Amino acid sequence: MLFRFNRICYVWHEENEALDRAGYRSSMPSSAYEEDIQVRYSEIGIDPVETSFKNGPPLFTQLNRWRLEGIGPDVALSSLAAGNS
Repeated sequence: MLFRFNRICYVWHEENEALDRAGYRSSMPSSAYEEDIQVRYSEIGIDPVETSFKNGPPLFTQLNRWRLEGIGPDVALSSLAAGNS
């Protein structure tokens, strides 16, 4: 499973609160994770974004920088999707 689903996830504070409210902090909405490992995120409207980052630390550094600058998830995700990292 690790090799099949090896992904990193950066969740904004507001998204984390939405996961908590939905009861998905450490559980899945169903056993569908074998087909869709991200089902807990899609259930609350978080869509995955692929980036050109090769690993987590540079991605997390950039996302933290944007968060500290007050840039919200919508703008950050748009920038990542457009390749403006």
